[in-house]
Amino acid sequence: LLSLVSPGEFWGAARLIFDDPSKVTRTRVDTTGHLMPQLQALDSELRSTLTVVSPYFVPGNAGVDWLAGLVKRGIGVTVLTNSLASTDVPAVHSGYRRYREALVDGGIRLFELRPDAFLVPHDTKDTEHLSGSEASLHAKTFFFDRRAVFIGSLNLDPRSVLLNTEIGVICESAPMAETLLGELEPRLDRVAWRIDRAIDGSGQSRIVWIETRGDGIRRRTSEPEASAWKKLVVWFLGLLPIESQL
Repeated sequence: LLSLVSPGEFWGAARLIFDDPSKVTRTRVDTTGHLMPQLQALDSELRSTLTVVSPYFVPGNAGVDWLAGLVKRGIGVTVLTNSLASTDVPAVHSGYRRYREALVDGGIRLFELRPDAFLVPHDTKDTEHLSGSEASLHAKTFFFDRRAVFIGSLNLDPRSVLLNTEIGVICESAPMAETLLGELEPRLDRVAWRIDRAIDGSGQSRIVWIETRGDGIRRRTSEPEASAWKKLVVWFLGLLPIESQL
């Protein structure tokens, strides 16, 4: 695709958005000059899909309401973030997991990166067992429909939105969106666990991690491939009032 378009066509109309550096001197309720409202302003132009890649994802109630509201408008919302097994900051996962059920209930297609994602083959018929990688998300990317891409430093978490000064570029470029999504979407089910609800043996609804491999589909009922110690640490951190710092 890159060979078929000029550099100008690929990048499209690009513009820089950023947090006003004086953000750190003002109260949190004063969002003057904040990056996030500039980014959210693009949702009024959405017609079909929003895809979010955010390594550290703690949406809070406001973020859940925003994403679920898009779904109610008929927008397909997909979020890819780190799983407990792939994250390098368990404290952030302790904040994220509080909103997992609400996100699923709100109609968001939620995915958590598998730690062996780098080893997943492109050939869907390959049934080789894969393990041992240390994959972890770090890129922060938002796709608005299939026409615009935001690439920057912003995570959807309180630290990025309220505390840090972040920056990014919005490219109004269908070729770029198609190229990047063309790499991500066909493999998403195979590099990440899809989060959903299922009814267990007692008739209770619970969160499950759906894993797609070359030899079939498997459902997990607890955080996959994470040690008992890591699960304990995240549980304990979840008891602390630290979400505003995550």
